[in-house]
Amino acid sequence: MEDQLSRIKETIVSILNSLDLELYDLEYAGNARMGVLRVFIDKPGGVTLEDCTKASRNIGPALDVYNFIDHAYTLEVSSPGIDRPLKKIKDFQKVEGQRIRVKTVHLVEGQKVFTGQLISVAENGTIDLLITDQKKKKNIEILFENIASANLEAAG
Repeated sequence: MEDQLSRIKETIVSILNSLDLELYDLEYAGNARMGVLRVFIDKPGGVTLEDCTKASRNIGPALDVYNFIDHAYTLEVSSPGIDRPLKKIKDFQKVEGQRIRVKTVHLVEGQKVFTGQLISVAENGTIDLLITDQKKKKNIEILFENIASANLEAAG
């Protein structure tokens, strides 16, 4: 399925580029009889329902023509959401200045979960977070390889 996903990704990226959209993430869940292909799209300023509909109407027929998935599946096209996961360095760079939540693999200054403003992303992938609690502000540097998961924090 990895090879098929690679070809599916190439096709979807080409289609989305023609619609001035970008592929944020691609997931396939299921088995050899039934599955779900989830396509997460993005664009500057955010994705609308119209964008999702337009992308779906273009992606679905193309995937049917190429027959990448030879069994029943459902195509879902959506935005990554307000609390979108951050998986690639590029994802972090796009949200510099915003609040994020990071879980680390290994302890950093005695803890594994941090919420703060993403100040910067260094060339080596180190992220600099400004953590503000009731008593003080401090900067934490986290190596990209040490990030187990991260997501944008919804404003609230």
